[in-house]
Amino acid sequence: MLGHKGTQPKYENLHKIASEALGVSFCVPKIVTVSQAWRYLAAGAEAVDSESVMDDELRHEKLWRAARTLISDWKCNKVPRIDFDPETATGFEAAAITAWAGRAVYNFFCGIEEVPKA
Repeated sequence: MLGHKGTQPKYENLHKIASEALGVSFCVPKIVTVSQAWRYLAAGAEAVDSESVMDDELRHEKLWRAARTLISDWKCNKVPRIDFDPETATGFEAAAITAWAGRAVYNFFCGIEEVPKA
């Protein structure tokens, strides 16, 4: 969930996730509150509530939407705004970056220690 006027939320005790190959870095909280977890699940509930996450054709969109609720300190020259409109943005590169970020956040919170390779 974006903060006031499109700003990114601020969290304490952060875990940094980055890909040099994709030119992206961001942070997520190491420990989430129940409220933060609810927002994450609500934003992409279908994507994270069952084994169907990898079968769903909209999984990248759902995982990205959910990840945005927890991401802070987003840095990426190719996708400079975390709140971009995917309906008007163009390019496979932006799609690859946001898909990777969504999977990375999902993996981190599922306890999968290895962040996907970019």
